[in-house]
Amino acid sequence: MVHHLQNTDVLPASPYHPSAAGLLTDLLRSTDYSGPDVAESAACYPPTFFQRSLGRLFERRSVALAHEWIAWPFAGSERVFQAMERLFAFVDHDTLVLEDQRAADARATDIPPTAQLERSFLDQGPFRRLSRKLQLPLMPLAWSRTGADYYDIAIVSSHAMANRVAGRAANSIVYTHTPMRYAWLPEVDGRAAGALTTAALPVMRHLDKRAAQQVDTFVANSTEVAARIERFYRQPASVVAPPVDTSFFTPRPSVPHPLATPTPTEPFLVTAGRLVSYKRHDLAIALAHHVGMPIAVVGTGPEEPALRELAERLGAHAIFWPNLDNYQLRHVLRHAAALVHLGIEDFGILPVQAMACGTPVLTSGRGGALDYQWPNACEGIATSSSTDRVNGLERLLAHRLSPHQISEYAQRFSYQQFYENFYRTILTTVGEKAPEIWLSPASKKGPCTSRERPTLPPMPPEDYRLTPGAGRHAIDRAAPPTAPHRPDLRLITTRR
Repeated sequence: MVHHLQNTDVLPASPYHPSAAGLLTDLLRSTDYSGPDVAESAACYPPTFFQRSLGRLFERRSVALAHEWIAWPFAGSERVFQAMERLFAFVDHDTLVLEDQRAADARATDIPPTAQLERSFLDQGPFRRLSRKLQLPLMPLAWSRTGADYYDIAIVSSHAMANRVAGRAANSIVYTHTPMRYAWLPEVDGRAAGALTTAALPVMRHLDKRAAQQVDTFVANSTEVAARIERFYRQPASVVAPPVDTSFFTPRPSVPHPLATPTPTEPFLVTAGRLVSYKRHDLAIALAHHVGMPIAVVGTGPEEPALRELAERLGAHAIFWPNLDNYQLRHVLRHAAALVHLGIEDFGILPVQAMACGTPVLTSGRGGALDYQWPNACEGIATSSSTDRVNGLERLLAHRLSPHQISEYAQRFSYQQFYENFYRTILTTVGEKAPEIWLSPASKKGPCTSRERPTLPPMPPEDYRLTPGAGRHAIDRAAPPTAPHRPDLRLITTRR
């Protein structure tokens, strides 16, 4: 349900200037469609050094990559899983999902040729027509029947119950977007509300916690999620931020294209993301109404009718754009005065995309925002009252940092940074359960004993990185190089 604003939470509106009435309607006409789409540029593919290194390490090993379900179009968790698939492009592996909503042509181009896609029974027959809420009690059974009975290593992208795959693997890494939020934090995310699912939540929490004890390494997407893993599972977690395409989301060019349509210059706000209650788009609309600025609401979701009703009741000048492509989203973020993002997020990729475009972001100062907020560029504020939000927005709009300074700060969340951090996590996990013989892919000295902890291979020089090429997968598709003859490299299979 939507969080309805109380009368004490809405201040009298400032006068609205009619000159801004046509601003948002005309904005998209000047969209810049230059460059490859999101996550399709060469900068969004891993260095072939990493791919070949993993190809050697997991040669003749059974590997599984698992994700809850693949929505279409992709959201943040799907982008993370897509990056994992690309990192394992030279490794024969099973791709395990409960449901794949991609069209057949999109599925064929997104899955590496080394992957074997396996979907659960929830993606077949009458189960496919069930809502996600009704599928929840069936997910433990679905995961137990998806894929093989045993894997040498499982790499899991989880925000519900995919971590159950770890129980069938000798080594496991679970990248956690959040512990099942509607089970552990129903006060934040009430999407599982209902008699059947509410009755099943205690059992689901028990199964989730028991599955977490089988995981070797937890990786969280933010310090907020790492704290939840410690709180709910009593397990430590490292933090690897999800990737953002900072090569696509860039500040607007200082010199526009000569054929480009002139862009309106009136300031406006934007709030974007899936329109669900915990993202608090209602607070963003109320804030824009008070300060007298138009606001663009980008996204779709079950709360859209309630948000439209709220905007109409307040008299706010809000325009709803449910289906923007990535180029249009970038164009809106580039020209907005600020992104208003007041929900408590697990991480929040959209705010980082806005910062990569040089746009300041107004956040709640809680949750995942603590990982990317930056003084003078991304003000973390208390959301206890409308006055606090208005004061925070005024401070934000008065900042003196240039768009390029804000964009430079967002570069630490690039795809290449994600690949580097996650690659090291994989090697560290395998090294902690060290086989008797371990061959460093960067070493030319042949096999080396590793009764001590194996050293990580050095980071590759710049010439390992990809260069732009034609096609969706502009990477070397040659078979992994054959490793020299050496004793068996089987990973230790004894469970803890």
